[in-house]
Amino acid sequence: MSAFEDFVENVKDIRAVAGLARDQIMNHGRDGRRVGNVTCRAALVLLCGHFEGFVRDVVREVVADLADGDVESYRVPPGVIKKVLVDKAKKGIDIEFVDQFRESMRHGPPLGLSPKLMISTDSNPTVAKVDELFSILGIEDVIDRLSISHYAIESTYTVDSQSEPFRGRFEKIIGDFGVAGSECCNEVLALIDEKWAPRKKRRNVGYVACIQELLKKRNRIAHGEGGEQITPEELENFCEEIQSLCSGLKAVADSVITTVHASRARERSTKSERWNYLWA
Repeated sequence: MSAFEDFVENVKDIRAVAGLARDQIMNHGRDGRRVGNVTCRAALVLLCGHFEGFVRDVVREVVADLADGDVESYRVPPGVIKKVLVDKAKKGIDIEFVDQFRESMRHGPPLGLSPKLMISTDSNPTVAKVDELFSILGIEDVIDRLSISHYAIESTYTVDSQSEPFRGRFEKIIGDFGVAGSECCNEVLALIDEKWAPRKKRRNVGYVACIQELLKKRNRIAHGEGGEQITPEELENFCEEIQSLCSGLKAVADSVITTVHASRARERSTKSERWNYLWA
């Protein structure tokens, strides 16, 4: 089974748990409400674990395809090759490896291209971590892209001008100079923005909001904050949103594989046509 198929089956189990918890809450009094809440809390932590595992495994599937297939190194995303070298550098690089790696770059996938060695999460599946893993495949800001597509928003980022916090103070100082003062203020603020680039910050919207809320609740539960209540409905909503996100991530991962193999097929077709032309 693929990473996404495994994830879907796991989510089905969590939905079933939500149904059992709802029955406990509705039909078994005070004890049932306690059991139902504990069950939903545990299931939410499990959902977070399955999400983390999916993100790791779906990226590994792409790397495994590149490693197992007869794919030339120049078609492999640069981030993958960089990860190979970074991982190897941690263990030490000798001349023999350099020679072998250089040779592999000429004839096939880069030496040491192993999904299990390369891809790990080692932490909660934060927005930054998901973006980091997909950037290895050459896909930048994947959470932003999928949020724009699914939620019809403009961006999950906002840009804060470095000069804006000073506007009020400048206007107060030179406010008595009328239009000339206002123009002077704008010129000074423009110089500040020219010198210091605006800061890019995440907005709590789209899949960013979903992931952050899931992890916030997960961490509270895992760290023993007993007051965090999770209803069956809330658990099911998280299942729906996270599965939708994972479906989008799978499509992005598949597109990387498709693009690599399509490029190879086009080049082979072109070479074949040239060969046929020479012998025609």
